[in-house]
Amino acid sequence: MKSYLSLIPLSAKVRRRQNRMTILCIVLAVFLVTAVFSMADMAIRMETSNQLNKNGNWHIMVKDISPETAAELATQEDVAAFSAYSDINASLTENYFAGDKRAALVGADDAILQIFPGMQCSTAPADGEVLVTANIRDWLDV
Repeated sequence: MKSYLSLIPLSAKVRRRQNRMTILCIVLAVFLVTAVFSMADMAIRMETSNQLNKNGNWHIMVKDISPETAAELATQEDVAAFSAYSDINASLTENYFAGDKRAALVGADDAILQIFPGMQCSTAPADGEVLVTANIRDWLDV
């Protein structure tokens, strides 16, 4: 025996079953880690898609701007959709009701239908009409 490296083939012959088991454990561990990270990636993609459908595709929300600034923002070439948006009673602390339940009121331009892809209508409401959420629609039976 001239060096420790010459012991490798001898050890491999003696511990053949142990080596196979070690390799099998390593392969199984790699497959399990791959499966866990794949499921985590699927969950993140699903949640991202769900949030986009539920809350819209907001890239920027600007508060308290002048109508001139709003018009300038809407004409930018990289802006796909622009809508003025305002809400009343978002915290549900004031006395606004739908039936006998507290309600929040939201106002927006027609372009809001492009920003919120989850809305079930394709046209904005006419004068005297409003959009309601599915749970209010079902609850009020309208």
